[in-house]
Amino acid sequence: MEKTSDKKTLEELTEDWNREHKPEIACGMISHHRQQGKNENAWQLLYEAMELFPENREINNEHAWLLYDFELTPAKSRKNFDQIIETANKIINLEPDLLLQTICVFAATDACKAINEHEKTLQFLALLDKSRLEKSPREYAGKRIMSWRERWYFACINALFETGNFIECREICLEATADFPQILEFKRKAALCLAESGELAKAAEELQRLILSRNVPWYVNSDLAKILFETGNVEEAWRQTSKAAQAKGELKTKVNLFQLMARILLAQGKRQAAASHLCLAAKVREEQNWSIPESLSEMLQKLNTSHEQTDLKTLLSCCRPFWTGSNCEIKPEVADKIDKKKVYRGVLLMKNPASHFAFIKCRELTENIYVKASDIPETLKIDGKEVRFSITTSFDAKKSRESKRAVNIAG
Repeated sequence: MEKTSDKKTLEELTEDWNREHKPEIACGMISHHRQQGKNENAWQLLYEAMELFPENREINNEHAWLLYDFELTPAKSRKNFDQIIETANKIINLEPDLLLQTICVFAATDACKAINEHEKTLQFLALLDKSRLEKSPREYAGKRIMSWRERWYFACINALFETGNFIECREICLEATADFPQILEFKRKAALCLAESGELAKAAEELQRLILSRNVPWYVNSDLAKILFETGNVEEAWRQTSKAAQAKGELKTKVNLFQLMARILLAQGKRQAAASHLCLAAKVREEQNWSIPESLSEMLQKLNTSHEQTDLKTLLSCCRPFWTGSNCEIKPEVADKIDKKKVYRGVLLMKNPASHFAFIKCRELTENIYVKASDIPETLKIDGKEVRFSITTSFDAKKSRESKRAVNIAG
């Protein structure tokens, strides 16, 4: 029920306060100052009320709301995650009303997730009884948003999965599915918990049922493909990744998918296609200013290929035909027979010293051979310079075929 003091203006409340000091009047005045952004007035009145009514729950609640408005909210805007967690703890210790406690718990769990403190996330979530949280969607700024209970499930499942508690995580996933049967993500995560627990066959079955039941996001096909690949079903794994690659979704979200596709292609003995997909994954990461993970870097080195000299559009045009099945493995073109142990002689063609690459003209070869500028000693970087070199197999991502390049450059 709304308090009488909530209906009064600040002027009326001030007159009442001057006549007699009551906690409900103080709360009404503090609330007015807080909502008007009068920080100093609100805190001054709070301290006065706390001295008069040290154990009053309503005064404590106003204290909590002041901390939220004037400390936690600014910390959120600055993305000061440590400050968010510290202030949320201060507020929760004041035992505020359920709404504010809920808001603070989720502010803290968001901060914990941002800094990968998943154990702390679980500690904060334990402060809430999910059965008391609203199940119906909320409204904010005229839009329907996730209910508090749904949000609890998402935060808990993510934290349990990240900490490797897959058995408990699956139990929560199944509870969430019972509460929200329409939400696909809970069913997906339940299957992934099985996979992480070593029950790959059961996980694959659940994901296959999920895919058959409705239109699902591309990453469910990718999840299934990864499991199928791990169980040795390479052909079906490729079919699922091809569906995922062709489905709607931003390229930047599919970088791990492209790397998985490369692994499958390698298992099929299709090195050229695998190299194209590795280069695609690396190029997308480069355009997003993301780092290249060690696993991807190692695969690029293994295939002796690089994405640096090829644009994204060209790489996509090389890879897409494999997804649709309109392109079989491209066979290497007839090329010069080379001896990798042999030392060749030729003339360096380097018109631009600042370029990242050059070519060497050699009488024994039908075409000029590519060489990385980084492989040429500084003293030899002269157009027309006679050099000695060896040859290694490389990969031309632009033409999606094996190629060769000069190495071991010497004078």
